[in-house]
Amino acid sequence: MDFLSINQVSKRIGGKNIIKNVSLSVPKGKIFGLLGPNGAGKTTLIKMMVGIMKMSSGDIRIGGSSIQSEFKDAIRKVGAVIENPSFYGEMTGFQNLRYISAFHMKPNKVNIERQLEAFGLSDSANKRVKKYSLGMKQRLGLAVSLLHNPDLVILDEPTNGMDPQGIIDLRRILRGLAEKHEKTVFLSSHLLSEVELLCDYYGVMNDGELLEIKENGRAANEFRYTLSFDSTCIKRAMQLLTEAGYQVKRNEAAYELSFVLPEEKIMIVINMLNHHQIEVLNMKQARWTLEEDFIALLNANKGAS
Repeated sequence: MDFLSINQVSKRIGGKNIIKNVSLSVPKGKIFGLLGPNGAGKTTLIKMMVGIMKMSSGDIRIGGSSIQSEFKDAIRKVGAVIENPSFYGEMTGFQNLRYISAFHMKPNKVNIERQLEAFGLSDSANKRVKKYSLGMKQRLGLAVSLLHNPDLVILDEPTNGMDPQGIIDLRRILRGLAEKHEKTVFLSSHLLSEVELLCDYYGVMNDGELLEIKENGRAANEFRYTLSFDSTCIKRAMQLLTEAGYQVKRNEAAYELSFVLPEEKIMIVINMLNHHQIEVLNMKQARWTLEEDFIALLNANKGAS
């Protein structure tokens, strides 16, 4: 069941399309990562998801409730950190959490202390926030987003300013939320490696368009395969693979064909070629990375524009 559903959402500002008919969905208990260069529209889309910015057309539903027509029902299910979180600098970390939690419920000292501990802020709980580093403020913002036990956690560049240990801790917490508590997580990031390690699905945005949504290769067990052929049959091999629906790239000099697919499907390809009397002289296998996919999608989009 899809807990988050974005349907044909667009945003126009000054006659310019900033977000262009974006549609995506995220199942309950899964983590979705939104990638894209600066100015791609990631933060604008997230602001519309939480009602900070109104969409020009389309709709966003959270747990079945529309952000446009059922805002209170939709937003009470959400915890979010967008851009750089703001706090009262003269108050301590603990005091900020207690004050903010009062908007949702009666402040719970045990819950506040649990969130501070989870994000490595227990030793700084009684320190004024104006003395926090950027990474500490980011972690405090994450603690705020989880205070009311939301069903959907929305994070805009959550690792900004974090040290390596903070990033590792965040990854552990978010995976625990999804796997143990069936929370849904939507995050944007410019760190390809973190999205690859953390997310179940990812999408790539560029110039306000969502180029593609894919299951993470880590989860899908995808590899890049490079097959070598005799010069007399490589053309026929490429034709067969293309007709079968594979996206094939040809290395003219070495008589090689490359494509990406799950490991369990490679023998289907080999058997198909053998059935047509096409011999595979050599096969190379390499783990398909999200970085390769990201670059390929952006380059393809540039070529199409």
